[in-house]
Amino acid sequence: MDKVNFIYTEVGTDIILSLSFDEDTEFGIDRFILIRTPKYEFALLPHERGASINWDEEPDVIEIVKEITCISNEITFVSDIRSYQFDISKLSKDEMNELWKTVARMNFDESIKIRRQTK
Repeated sequence: MDKVNFIYTEVGTDIILSLSFDEDTEFGIDRFILIRTPKYEFALLPHERGASINWDEEPDVIEIVKEITCISNEITFVSDIRSYQFDISKLSKDEMNELWKTVARMNFDESIKIRRQTK
């Protein structure tokens, strides 16, 4: 399971949550990005609205996040295509708070099922 080193968040026209990894990850990436742009969602088809996973390698594929589950130090993002599981044990308490604050902003319409459980 890939270990998240740190996160980056941005709230503006876009709401962005980026998870950063070491090189040579399971998915062959060094970052995992969730993005939502509420301002322009009206122009999208209903099935294209919501927080999406952004891949530079697959710009034409839209993966909408349906569920985020966090159990202890593992977080899983489930899209309409597949799921991704990461180890978040390196993240500080402040980073975890920022992660959930950003997820809450993305989930203003409750389109993402959120499950959090601590051990």
